[in-house]
Amino acid sequence: MLVADNELNQAGLAIRAAWKISTDKDKTSLRPLLKVAMSHSTTISDAVALIADQSSKSEQLNYLDKYLVVSELQLEQAKEAVAKIWLDNQRYKPAIELLKNCQSVDCKRVYLAAKTKYEQVTADDLNSYF
Repeated sequence: MLVADNELNQAGLAIRAAWKISTDKDKTSLRPLLKVAMSHSTTISDAVALIADQSSKSEQLNYLDKYLVVSELQLEQAKEAVAKIWLDNQRYKPAIELLKNCQSVDCKRVYLAAKTKYEQVTADDLNSYF
């Protein structure tokens, strides 16, 4: 007999739907979906990433630092959003590490941009010694 975890299923559907509608101008349905996603340990980090992504630039990094458990991120959209916030704040190594196993085209694009930027920054540091 297969026992399904209905709460996990609901949380998983809620976070996927939340990410899907996060690009809409009308975000009225976002809050109830995030509430469901935040109630389950499996989806909470993806919800934290979405909340940070939707927050003002000045609040994003602090929110991630306070609430995100990186190892619990499941969705590539969430990983990509976190990595972009980190890149905006010159946290290249963690962004690269987070995205190294991504499969989506967008995620790979951000990964390559992060590696390129990190290489430029480290090359600039080396140039200062000559």
